[in-house]
Amino acid sequence: MISFLRLSYSALHSPLMNTVSTFLLGGLFLISSNIVVEKDAISTKTAPSTIPGQSEIHKLQIEIIQNIDDDLLQKIGRLRFKIYQQDNFVRKDLMPSGVWLDQEDYAGIHAVIRNDEGAVLAAARLTLHSNLKDTPEGQLYLERGYPSQGPVAYFGKFVVDNDLQKKGLGKRLVESLTQIAKEKGAKCAILTTSEKLIDCFWKKQGFFDTGIRASFPESRRPYAVFAGCIIYFS
Repeated sequence: MISFLRLSYSALHSPLMNTVSTFLLGGLFLISSNIVVEKDAISTKTAPSTIPGQSEIHKLQIEIIQNIDDDLLQKIGRLRFKIYQQDNFVRKDLMPSGVWLDQEDYAGIHAVIRNDEGAVLAAARLTLHSNLKDTPEGQLYLERGYPSQGPVAYFGKFVVDNDLQKKGLGKRLVESLTQIAKEKGAKCAILTTSEKLIDCFWKKQGFFDTGIRASFPESRRPYAVFAGCIIYFS
């Protein structure tokens, strides 16, 4: 028994066994490495993107919704918060749930673009008012001498997912709301926006800069400066 153990010990330390053990250990190392790599490969997989490709964007349909349900409204509110909160001046403490909604959402007409999974990719809202005075910020327009007769459409809450901006979705939203405003008999439409968007976007949609500049200290964006724009319908 002792001789066998000695032989085994000696055999294990022979050049041949060293080669074999090295091969085996190397093989185990390679197998182990492969397992780790495979595990890492699995762990780094991400869920399929909800953002459509360029070829699919033109297929996206705009839904016009007046009596909106709470589930869809929550999705719109989350997209608004996602986009607006990139502005450092936003009062995030006023929206602890990460949803940006207000009372006008329940009375407004919404233009919404969703993907096949139901995720909201872009949205905008229109509210109709009997005259300019009854619109948000309407008094600012009256002070500038704009006529008060209505109906007046108020465009607001335009949001497009970051990955889909500058791909024509915002333009389509404006066109849809403009058509609705005209069908409802609106004489004009007004909105407030950031100055940087006036020349690069809103003027291209037929709006012109009124020169109105204002901030709203009690709002969710108390330090932002808004610019007023208007378009008249013939």
